[in-house]
Amino acid sequence: MIVINPTGNFPLNDDWAYAKDVWHLSQQGILKLDDWPAMTRLTQIFWGAAFCKVFGFSHEVLRYSTMLLGFAGLVAAWAIFFEMGTSRRLASLGSLVLMFNPIYFSLSATFMTDVPFLALFLWSIYFYLKSASSGEMKHVVWATIFALLATMVRQFGMAAPLAFAAMWLYRQGFNWRSLAIATTPLTLCVAAYLGFTKWYEATQGLPEAYGSIDKLLNRFGGKGYYLECLRRIGLLLFFVGFCLSPVTVPLLFRQLRSTSKSLIWWTAGITLLFSVTFFFAWEHYPLGNMVYNLGIGPKTLKDGAIWVNVSPMLSDFALNLARAVGVLLGIIFLLNLLPSVVRGFKAAGRTRRQSVFIWTFLLAYCGFLLTELYFLDRYHMVLIPFLLAVLLQGHDLVLGKKQVAIAGFCLLLMAVYAITGTHDYISWNRARWKALDYLTKEKGIKPNQIDGGFEFNGWYKPGPKFNGQWKSWWWVDKDEYVIAFGDIRVFTKEKGFPYERWLLPGVDSVYVLKHD
Repeated sequence: MIVINPTGNFPLNDDWAYAKDVWHLSQQGILKLDDWPAMTRLTQIFWGAAFCKVFGFSHEVLRYSTMLLGFAGLVAAWAIFFEMGTSRRLASLGSLVLMFNPIYFSLSATFMTDVPFLALFLWSIYFYLKSASSGEMKHVVWATIFALLATMVRQFGMAAPLAFAAMWLYRQGFNWRSLAIATTPLTLCVAAYLGFTKWYEATQGLPEAYGSIDKLLNRFGGKGYYLECLRRIGLLLFFVGFCLSPVTVPLLFRQLRSTSKSLIWWTAGITLLFSVTFFFAWEHYPLGNMVYNLGIGPKTLKDGAIWVNVSPMLSDFALNLARAVGVLLGIIFLLNLLPSVVRGFKAAGRTRRQSVFIWTFLLAYCGFLLTELYFLDRYHMVLIPFLLAVLLQGHDLVLGKKQVAIAGFCLLLMAVYAITGTHDYISWNRARWKALDYLTKEKGIKPNQIDGGFEFNGWYKPGPKFNGQWKSWWWVDKDEYVIAFGDIRVFTKEKGFPYERWLLPGVDSVYVLKHD
């Protein structure tokens, strides 16, 4: 994080909306929620407000608060892997794979909800898994506290107690006492979610995008749903293939050597079946929210949002080559997955109970990903620690020098990409806000005269959304001045603000453009 230099008092991506909630709470003492986000985010608002009460309000302080939770999430992930019988070395490898996941790493340098949610959710998972072996109520209580906190960041926190209910009933059998213990955590989380939703609706009115189970169910089975599912499965396989490669590539041959011939045939057949989905996903990868073409972070300026003047960019040949590598890595992931699943369910006692827990969650979350309206790559990040847990479960393998070298090489590539891409994302945003300071502070231009990009306009909201076909959709009133990456028709460049780029090293600029 020191290397990428995440300094600067400016919002990133959607986090202006959460920062505005924190500002109202920490500076005005009122709980006033912006109508842009679709999630509960209550825990995050109070977390950020606590930091701002101590250090003063700034977007930079809020980013540092997320970094702390990002580290807490890595500790939780390591604890989960170790609890599931993984050797310390492989648990450490799994934690590094999560840390240098480009989306986890880059979002740790924002005030977005994704990393805070995952950190709290992973601690909930850890304590629920502890209860699978100990049966002690103190672990269930701690797990439920973290599940409640996670649910009040994102609604899907309720999936942790849902998985616990399935695991506990499997462990204890069906009787009144076990049923009461199994369902109480889920009941508490559902009640908290419904209570917050009722309060939100009564006091401010629910935003149009606010997430609910009804919306998910209404989209299930609709027109084009099953074709869209095939496309999404293919995109998920691209994503997890790349992100899990430091584990799946070095473990593949050892995995297959310890697998029976009949299971190898089943694995090959199922892998071939799922590989068909790559054809539906080919043209759509990468998705372009957090990872676009080559870089990291959404290019939320007028010309960047429509993929003009975005650099660096891969050529068509290079992009298709990257997709081909993604197909190979996705197939390697599938070849690892089925033997790992069978190994987890064939084992007796604690290991099987853990498998019931993990797969209840994974199936529920995959159902959400296949049905949710917005299929964003940052939502996929949640799968990574749980798929790692499945792949590493019960492994006490001592990796040979060759396996260590392969794992280190794949991890190094991912780390370099995560660090350089995140550096560039923050670097160009720092230049963008220097340009905006030039307009607002030096020239005295008012926000309603500027299209400063999604975050600037979202923070000030000087105009309505979708205000005219030639204007950006994000709350633009008058676009007498525009911040852009390059030339735009009927605008003239007034001043440039350079920034350093590490991913394909060089210097680019953000420009102030004035309407002719």
